[in-house]
This record gives sequence, C-alpha cells and structure tokens, in this order.
Amino acid sequence: MLGNFFKTAYRNLSRKKGYSLINLLGLALGLASCLLILLYVQHELSYDRFHPNADRIYRVGYEVSLGSGSKTIASSPYRLAGALKNDFPQLHKVTHFSRLYTGQVMHGDKVFRESGIAFADSNFFDVFNFTFVNGNPETALNFPYQVVITDEFAQKYFDSEEPIGQTLEVETPYSDDFITLTVAAVIREMPSNTHFHMNLLISMPTGVTVFSDNLRYNWGWDSHYTYVVLPEKLEAGQFQASLLNFGDKYLGDDEWFQHFFAQKITEIHLYSSLNSEIEANGSITFVYIFSAVALIILVIACVNYMNLATARAIKRAKEVGIRKTVGAGRWELIGQFLGEAALLVFISLIVAFIMAELALPFFNELAGKNVQIDLFENAWIYSGFVALALLVGLISGSYPALFLSSFKPVEVLKSNRVKTDKGVPSLRKVLVVVQFTISIVLIIGTLIAYNQLDFLRNKDLGAETGQVVIVPVQSSTIANNFETIRSELLRHSNIREVASSNRRIGRNIDSGSFYSVINSNGERISSRLSNVWVGWDFIDLYNIQMLYGRGFSRSYISDTTRNAVIINREAARVLDLEPEQAVGQEIKAGGHFKGTIVGVAEDFHFEALYNRIKPMVFIMNPDYINYVSVKIASRDIPETMHHIRTVWKSFEPERIFISSFLDQDLHKIYMAEERFIKVFSLFTGLAIFTACLGIFGLAMFTASQKTREIGIRKVLGATVADILELLTKEFMLLVGAAFIVAAPIAYLVMKAWLQQFPYKTSIDIEMFVISGLMTLVIAWLAVSWQSLKAAMMNPIDSLRHE
Repeated sequence: MLGNFFKTAYRNLSRKKGYSLINLLGLALGLASCLLILLYVQHELSYDRFHPNADRIYRVGYEVSLGSGSKTIASSPYRLAGALKNDFPQLHKVTHFSRLYTGQVMHGDKVFRESGIAFADSNFFDVFNFTFVNGNPETALNFPYQVVITDEFAQKYFDSEEPIGQTLEVETPYSDDFITLTVAAVIREMPSNTHFHMNLLISMPTGVTVFSDNLRYNWGWDSHYTYVVLPEKLEAGQFQASLLNFGDKYLGDDEWFQHFFAQKITEIHLYSSLNSEIEANGSITFVYIFSAVALIILVIACVNYMNLATARAIKRAKEVGIRKTVGAGRWELIGQFLGEAALLVFISLIVAFIMAELALPFFNELAGKNVQIDLFENAWIYSGFVALALLVGLISGSYPALFLSSFKPVEVLKSNRVKTDKGVPSLRKVLVVVQFTISIVLIIGTLIAYNQLDFLRNKDLGAETGQVVIVPVQSSTIANNFETIRSELLRHSNIREVASSNRRIGRNIDSGSFYSVINSNGERISSRLSNVWVGWDFIDLYNIQMLYGRGFSRSYISDTTRNAVIINREAARVLDLEPEQAVGQEIKAGGHFKGTIVGVAEDFHFEALYNRIKPMVFIMNPDYINYVSVKIASRDIPETMHHIRTVWKSFEPERIFISSFLDQDLHKIYMAEERFIKVFSLFTGLAIFTACLGIFGLAMFTASQKTREIGIRKVLGATVADILELLTKEFMLLVGAAFIVAAPIAYLVMKAWLQQFPYKTSIDIEMFVISGLMTLVIAWLAVSWQSLKAAMMNPIDSLRHE
C-alpha cells in the first residue's frame, strides 16, 4: 500500500512538472535557508563549549565608578590571579593572560607584523583545551623565554622545518625591546568558536622580566584576563557573592573601585559587551532574530504548498471522484496526498542540501563565519533537520489532503467542478495576508537597519575625521624625534597638519582617573574622567569646537610645563561646573597631578557610537605618543602616502611601516551590524520570493475558478486591461490589508531593536511608504503574469473550459 502511494505520487508530480517545480523550489529554498540559519545559530551557541570544564570556567572582571554612573570591565589587574589563589584555595584552577597585542616578529629574513600575541600563565592549557601538534602542554609555558605558536604560524616562519627549538625575535608591548623566544610547543589554530584567538603565547615568567614592578604590583594595571575553574562543590552563586567583598581587602581605599564579578565562559560570546572585551562578541539578539526568520521562511513555504495544492484541486476533482467510486476510502486518499507531500519534501530536502552546500562559501563570507556542513560531526543537527523537514511535509500536506479527500464523488463527476466550503477561500486569503504581513515587516526592518548603519557611519562626530591618516608609534625613536618628523612631514604641500596623542579616535577609553575641582559653591567635587594625553595640534587638527577658553598653544607657559588641560562639556557637568566658569579652575588627580583648565570643548564622539560620550580630560603632554595623526589633502594621495612612509622609515628603518585612514577604520567598527544586515537582507529576499510563490498559487487558483467568467466578459467586450484589473484587484487589497497589520508590528519591533544603541536614527514614515509600495509592486508582478495569461486566453477556449 505504502509503495503504491509513492508510485502514484511520483506519477502525479511528474505529469504536472510546472506545478511540481514551483512547489519544489519553494520548499527547497525554505529548507536550505533554514539549514544555513540553523548552522549559524548552532555555531553561535557552541562558543567555548569544547573545553572539558566549560560549565565551571568563569572569567573575573570588575566594576568601577565613572562620573555619575559606572562601567564594567572584562579585563582585570595582573595581581588578581595571585590574590584569588591566596583567598580562594578551594578553586580548582586560576589562570590569567595579558591583553592581546600586535607586534613585529622576526626569524631570519622573515619579518611580519603579527596580531594575537599574549603572555599566558603556566597552567593556561590546564584550563583551556587546545590541540597540541608538538610539545608538552604541562611544561610549554613554565620557563622564561618560551613560546607556544599555532601550526599556521609555524608554517609561515619555518616552512617544513621542525619548529621546536627554533627561535623568534618578538617585539614587547611596553618598550622598544625585542626578546628572543624559543618555540616550546605547537598547537592547532584555535577554533573559530572561541571568544579569543592567539597566534603566539609567551610564557608568563617571560612577562615578569618584561613588565616592570611598577606595573605588576599596581592594582590599577588592568591589562590581563583572569579565569577560574570552580570545584564541583562550589556553586557559581556562592562564588559571585564572595567576590562582592573580596576586592575590599586590596582596593577598599580606592574610591573608583566597586567590586569584582564572574562571568560564565560559555555566556561571554553572546551575552557580554563589556569594556575591554578581548574580541568583538556576538549577540543573542541576532540569534533570536535569525531563528525567527528561519521559522518564518518555513511557515511561508508550508503555506505555499497548501495554496498551490488547493489551487490544483479543480484539476484533481474528477480523479478523487473516480477513486472514491471504485472503493477508495477517505483515509486512503489522505494517505495518497500525504504521500505526495512526503515525496516532494524528500526531493526538496536533497535539493536543499545541495543549495546550502553551494551557497555556504558566500554565506560564510557574508556572515563572517566558518560554518561547515559535516554530516558526521553534527549528525544530531542533521537528524533533527530531517525530522523537521518531515514535519513540514506532514503539516503542509495535511490541509490539502483533508480538503481534497472531502470531495463528494457524485457532485464532481456530474459537474466536473468543486464546490468548496465557504471557509476555504477565506482561509487561503488569510494565509496570504499572513505571508505578506511577515514580508512587509521584514522589508521595513531591513530598511530601518540599513538606515541605522548609515546613521552610525555618517553621524557628525563633532570632530573632522576625513582625510586623516593614523600612524601607530612603535618605538621611542619616533617620540624622541617627533618635532623633527613633524617638520619633515609638513614640508609636503599636501600635508596640512600633524599631531600626536596617546589614544586614537574610535577606540574605547577603558582607563581613567578621579579628578577633583572646587565648584562655584566652594565644594570639592570629585569624578572619574577618561584621560587622553595629546600634543599641541591635536585639537586644531580635528577641528574640535571650543566652547570657552582656548586650545593648547606653545606660547603659554602652562602648556609647555604640562599643566594645561582641556575638559569636555560632559566633564564640566559631572564636576558640577558651569562651562564658562570652568576656565582657570585648578584640577587635581590624587596626589600625582595638578593642572589648570584652559578650555572647555564641545562634546564630541571620541569612542564608537556604541558608547555615550564620556567625561574627558585632554592633558597637554607631547612626549606621551602612541599615535600620530596626519591631516592630508584629497589630491595625490598615493604620492602623499609615499612621502609619509619615506619620512617615517628614515627614523625607524627596522620597523614595518603601518598606517590607515581614520574614516575607514571608523566604518570597520560597525562591521558586525553590516554583516547582520546583509545576512538579514538575504533571508528577507528569500522570504519575499517564497511568499510570491504563494500569491502566484492563489492567482492560479482564482484564474482557474474564473475561466468561464473571463470568457463571458471578453465576449461582452471586456478588454485585457479590464480582465487584468479583475484578477489583480483582490490581491492588491490583500497586500493592503497585510500592510495595515504589518506597519504597527514593524514599528514596535524595530523601536525595541534600536533601543540597544545610545545614538540611533529616527523611524520615518517614508520607510513604511517605500516598503508598502515595494510589496505592492512585487506582488503585482507575481500575480500579473498568471492574470495576463488568463486575460489573453481565447474566449472560445475559456467557454469550453467547463
């Protein structure tokens, strides 16, 4: 019996190739989209779960006060690991590693600038499970001047030579020095689903020789990341509670410190967006959104099948009547139609896997991921996906099966016409409204998301960032000769200005100090301000607006003695100073700094627009240089860049020259949003296309039902345009109804999404109008072909139809 069902189903599908192809394409697209999204979601949820004790590994960060608020920091002091070992002996493991940095690495004639360099504790590999190619994980980081590298790194520097025992010259992060390191072990490249990626791990005993005592014993030096492995008997809640007071023992006298806290390692990637994150993390919101889109596309595909199957009902009415006359029961007919659905889903499933495999490289590039279709590694995912596909077949085939099997043989054989229940057309229209409601919500969401990205990239930051070249300072040679270098650079007619700073616009400022002033009421007000040390021309180069006072100048003694500071408007607010009264005020930072406020600058966005403008203090100090900003003209850019490089290399010939344009760097900050929008747009397009197949099915059904009516109207003088209006008007009304439902839903959803951004675009009515018109045009194009075909039909053939 079952074999007969599938045999008959195959014959029916092969006879109606056009109908079968539309159904197959809709289901295959829906399943392929769902598979790709499922792989993306699975990859996002898998972060750091490959470590043996992943459920017991926690990262310890801390919270500090900042002005009138506070901020949470992912990094932690160097001394924290030792203090945790001392105060919590019950902890299974405690390890830490330094912030990852970029530095020059040399071996023979191979010289590269590498990222992902860090100093790691000797028990690093006891906590984190990475695959060793060569070397002993128990001793690889035990001794000074040892280094562990990845296999890709080893191939790059040593080719086919044995890397163990080879040496590398590696730049240190806090001086001009290079250290000679011996390769003690080689590991596989760290998997993509970990929240940090390192290429070169230097032993922490080496760090002890590199980091000064002033840094290592300073609780304010928060340039490390500390992880603990909880024992099985210690609950995470207990550990969290004990951390609240733990820091008071070491930092209780520091007014900026609040408390330490712990984060589960498996939650960092999707739930953590703290200051000083190791890498840019993902977002659980994106996971929810893409999961919803996958479900939406599947629902639309199911609805399409129902619409197309019932649209063909009139063509199969006689078949049902004959089958029932010769003795077929209703359940046999239901089995027959469900068999057709199952066969179609099975074929669609195979096509979906092929589509997904072909689209995977493009999808990975678009999403910035490295997901793979591996039937053996993720067998449970694909088993679940096949089960889901079968469920889709059952759901999508159930309604047509019940509908078609309900025909009465006497009626359909007598008239060859199906008298459908009143509720069936209404249900079909409701399904189409649902499809296009979803499509319109997706279109509006895409437009608003693109508008937000455009807003982030083009918002006036309050500082001129165009045509600014940023050159990182790699050695003290540049700092010691900066004025000479500046003069040499300015000899070129295309270079407008050159300025120095210890920080660059677009990067987060995680450190700060408590500053105090006497306000107009004679009260001493203290608040944490973010520090930026700048050279003479920084304010002028970026054309930062001064509200009161002046910028820095070489003609003032206070500036040349490093006592002049400029604060922004937000700093004046948190210090309880009126901007016009702030100029001339003395400002202190503990016992180590005392200066004079010479100007108040208008607030501008020093950091990315993910952060609200912080209270900032700009301190004149041309000797503290980490970055040089070069303002250039827009003409002859390659030749100007050659001049900058030539001047730079004349002072630093042994270093690799690196530079970037600030505006391009600022655009890259929002790469995560750009990728999300591109992927979201792709699946929105697929959802709309799939929905159009559904409305095409309804157009087919309507045209079939009105074939004779169309013939009569044409005989009575109706034009093709009249017939086209007759057949499309109803669909346009359905799309209009969908828009009325979709608009408020889209508004509420996107308003909630925008709340995550401190600075956001407005939701304009134009986006809704554009979305509505786009949907109308798309729907009209989907319907008009079938309608035009019916309108162009010879009326004689139309009248013979029934």
